Amino acid sequence: MEKSSKNEIVINTSTGGRFKYVPRLNTSYYDDECANENSDSKATEYDKNGFEIDYTSSPRFSVNSTTAIQEGLKYFNENGYAVFSDVLSDDEIKTNKNLLWEFLEQLPNSHIDRDKPETWNRNW
Repeated sequence: MEKSSKNEIVINTSTGGRFKYVPRLNTSYYDDECANENSDSKATEYDKNGFEIDYTSSPRFSVNSTTAIQEGLKYFNENGYAVFSDVLSDDEIKTNKNLLWEFLEQLPNSHIDRDKPETWNRNW
């Protein structure tokens, strides 16, 4: 499987149900610099539903490396979340997105349509 930094999963137990946006980093499996970044310099932003948007940079841990997985688990235990990259191939991502859309579109009384963004609201 080819490595790809865009294939990531965020495991997060520390935000108490708050959504967390995790920006992509160009790192191998851990970037010491991101641990030193201070996110307090930015003004607090909120999404349209009133959830705080957290732009804190987070390291990535590749599942293609035993060392990276161990570091990721250590980071998870220390911080309550970890981001693992290279979890799915591009074909697996495409297949899973299609399965999700098929599920959503077949729900009873659902009017959601993957090709019509105007149907992607709370009323589907």
